[in-house]
Amino acid sequence: TYVCTLSAELIAKAREELQEKPEWRLRDVQALRDMVFKDYPNLGTCLDDAFLLRFLRARKFDYDRALQLLVNYHCCRRSWPEVFTNLKPSAVKAVLESGVVT
Repeated sequence: TYVCTLSAELIAKAREELQEKPEWRLRDVQALRDMVFKDYPNLGTCLDDAFLLRFLRARKFDYDRALQLLVNYHCCRRSWPEVFTNLKPSAVKAVLESGVVT
């Protein structure tokens, strides 16, 4: 189960910018999890709270958009496994330092 480690300042920022409410967080994660089971039962994704919370936060707790982001994430990983296999920060350090990606 998820244990929030955000500071009080970050909790306030998440509430303001992402509409994340600590009292609803687990309900929101469960709603996304239920959507995955219903709409994409064979997706084969990680369904733990912290993983799903990333997608909810990235889409400001819009369930439909978070689900689409999760599906797109898996499509990319399946389409280009060579890009994601053994992906480590050290492998892309030179690219990040070059300023190509900002």
